[in-house]
Amino acid sequence: PGILEASKESQKSVSYELMEDYTAKVHAGSTVLEGNWKYKEAEAGVYMAFTGSFDTVLLGRYEEGKLINEANRPGIKITTIFKKED
Repeated sequence: PGILEASKESQKSVSYELMEDYTAKVHAGSTVLEGNWKYKEAEAGVYMAFTGSFDTVLLGRYEEGKLINEANRPGIKITTIFKKED
C-alpha cells in the first residue's frame, strides 16, 4: 500500500507538453525535461526522444483523446491517464 500511495502522489506532479512542432516537455515536480515527440500509428504510441540522449521512451498509448501510461512495479501495475487541459 505504501508503494502504491507514493506512486499516486508522484504521478500527480507529472505533466506533458506536446507541441504541434513536435517539441515536448515533461514536467516532473520542479524538473523539466525537453525533447521531441513522435506518434507511431501502428501501435497508437506517443514516444519521446530527450534532448542530449539517443534513447526514445514510450510516454503512453493514445486512445480516445487520452494518453495512457502503464508502468509495472514489483507486484503492481500502475496506469496513469493524461488528458488535455482546457
